[in-house]
Amino acid sequence: MVAFAMSDAASEIARLRAELAASEARAALAEAELAQARAVVSTSEAMISQLKLEIAKLRREQYGSMAAAQNAGRG
Repeated sequence: MVAFAMSDAASEIARLRAELAASEARAALAEAELAQARAVVSTSEAMISQLKLEIAKLRREQYGSMAAAQNAGRG
């Protein structure tokens, strides 16, 4: 009877360890996906900033510095 209870406890510990390992693997995957999403956002924000600067430059070339300053608030 004692050996049977120890066997149950050992199998329960093994099951819990396996569940913990699976949870840790899911967490690591989620963290990797989050890092990738943050990188995409950062790249997109940098591109948006670059394009806003390019638009301002083109407006200055086309309309002069006064028009570019007036349109800067719309950007």
